[in-house]
Amino acid sequence: MLTDKYRPKNLDEIVGQGPIMRVIKSSIARKRLPSSYLFTGKKGTGKTSTARILAKMVNCSTENYVPCDSCESCLGIKKGQNSDIVEIDAASHRGVESVERLIQECHFLPLYGRKKVIIFDEVQQLSNTAFDALLKILEEPPSHVLFILCTTDPEQIPDTIVSRCLRLHFKRPNIQEIVDYLSNICKREKIIYEDKALAVIAEHSDNSFRDALIALESIGEDITIATVSEIYSIVSIDTITIFVYNLIQKKEKSSLRILNKYIQEGGDSKSLIDESLKFLRLMNIFDIDPNNEIPLEISNEKFAKYAKLLTNKVQLEGKNQNIKETLLMLSSLNFKTRDIDQLLTEMAIIEHCKEKIVA
Repeated sequence: MLTDKYRPKNLDEIVGQGPIMRVIKSSIARKRLPSSYLFTGKKGTGKTSTARILAKMVNCSTENYVPCDSCESCLGIKKGQNSDIVEIDAASHRGVESVERLIQECHFLPLYGRKKVIIFDEVQQLSNTAFDALLKILEEPPSHVLFILCTTDPEQIPDTIVSRCLRLHFKRPNIQEIVDYLSNICKREKIIYEDKALAVIAEHSDNSFRDALIALESIGEDITIATVSEIYSIVSIDTITIFVYNLIQKKEKSSLRILNKYIQEGGDSKSLIDESLKFLRLMNIFDIDPNNEIPLEISNEKFAKYAKLLTNKVQLEGKNQNIKETLLMLSSLNFKTRDIDQLLTEMAIIEHCKEKIVA
């Protein structure tokens, strides 16, 4: 699998997190590692991969802390058979008993390397009593133990835990970084691809390298706009533009007609709403600042161009206040439910069009 083949093997292969990698390298070079790290950031940004690589670095038999991937410690970590490295999924082991058992293990010296490394994935899932138990050992950690806490939701972690860790935030990659990442893999794997198709995958990856790579692998050998469109139910820019314009004009019949036609042709309500929201988001920005050149992570230049043109048209008609109203309406619909069906969409459109049109 591509996800296994291209899992980073050293810090230099972690994409888009240069500042964090420099901090870790510097700490290791100066032999001044903290007793505990807190890695925060969205899924697929490299938190767990970095934790595993760091575990290798501190335990590799080489003196320069560069993982050799051939010593007993490195091979054991690679095979998941190194007892010095303990990975815990806090979502499945959130009780105090799991943490207390772990604390008992921490009193034993590592068998293979320099450190016993404890990696907590989704640590925010621990119970309050489990956090209390964890705090005790973080306050007075054994010198041979390194804790690495990973989380997608740091706000759920007690301040007492956070304050005892070196916190490093993994930023979300932008669209271009993901496109470059996928393009590099396609070239290495000799996969035929279209740049625009990779951009679509990137836009639908939720800013995650991992999700983008999984999508790339699932599509197959030829990554084209045609194949990608089938997977993501891509809405044509003409349909989005006409649909949004009729919503802004609060034309109930026309809006419902466009929605029904799109669904009859095989589309789904959620795709139409999601793309219309992106379009309206751009329109709102252009309405506030006509000279704004930032397309807000939308790599499709045509998409941004159409949004700007329609914004100008609506402004000339004196109905630009309706841009915000329509944006709020679709945002509310999207927020209320993940499964946006046709009936919910129709009801939202009808309610929206009942309101008085801004003159």
